[in-house]
Amino acid sequence: PPLPEQRRIVAKAEELLALCDELETRQTTAREHRTRLVHSALDHLTAPKDEQDFRKRASFVLHSATLVLEDVPALRQAILSLAVQGHLLPQNAKQDGTAEQALAGRRSRLKSNGALRKVAAKAFPPIDESDVPVPVPGNWKWIRFGEVVDRLEYGTSEKASANAKGVPTLRMGNIQDGKLDLENLKYVPYACPDLPKLFLEDGDIIFNRTNSAELVGKAAVFRGRPKSFTLASYLSRASLDGTIASPDFFVLAINSGYYRRTQIEPELTQQCGQANFSGSKLANSVVPLPPIAEQQ
Repeated sequence: PPLPEQRRIVAKAEELLALCDELETRQTTAREHRTRLVHSALDHLTAPKDEQDFRKRASFVLHSATLVLEDVPALRQAILSLAVQGHLLPQNAKQDGTAEQALAGRRSRLKSNGALRKVAAKAFPPIDESDVPVPVPGNWKWIRFGEVVDRLEYGTSEKASANAKGVPTLRMGNIQDGKLDLENLKYVPYACPDLPKLFLEDGDIIFNRTNSAELVGKAAVFRGRPKSFTLASYLSRASLDGTIASPDFFVLAINSGYYRRTQIEPELTQQCGQANFSGSKLANSVVPLPPIAEQQ
């Protein structure tokens, strides 16, 4: 264009682009405000005093929070929190019984098969009121995780390789969003000295005990053919008493926000740039125990 018009075009473009910048700033501020509102509403939802209070808070969330794609992780955490507080389903204590009855039955079975002495050697400290993270229904019970665990072990320190002729070995990266991702597997030899002891069984909980601080504590349930997989040393496996404890429910509890805030983060230890949550800390962590039918 003629030079004077070039100058007028540049001036007009700069004027309009400045308005675009202002619009972008306003939209960013609005998104941040909306995100804070949604997260605050979801936090509000997951801290009720009782059932009536929960209903009031749920009504508030439904009328105040418009969710978008970026809110899905926070919504997932809210659902997990509600699941482990007993707010997803109506209670049926008469039909389901109580957690205390289930624990008494476990103690009776252990005593009858001679295992009580072995289990009693792993005494767990009592849970007082200051240990209880959130209220739960009356027929539930707060327990130490180890009280429903039959076996808790670290994985093998045997070096894994890409040689698919060995035993597939779960590693830190195979736990994703509460599930096991069986891509990018590595393998240990069948002659590994930790086998067959560390072969996984269907229903074992896989727990990431060592990783960067934000990733320690990830958990998933192994579902597969027994004695076909093992796990690496940065992971732990917990085998539960299936008569009173569903591994799928306890993975929901371990992956929930209350567990990370109150059980994992205060107990993390740092060494060589890695955070660690030991097997003894896992066994002593505080988890809710509903009756098995409600867990399922």
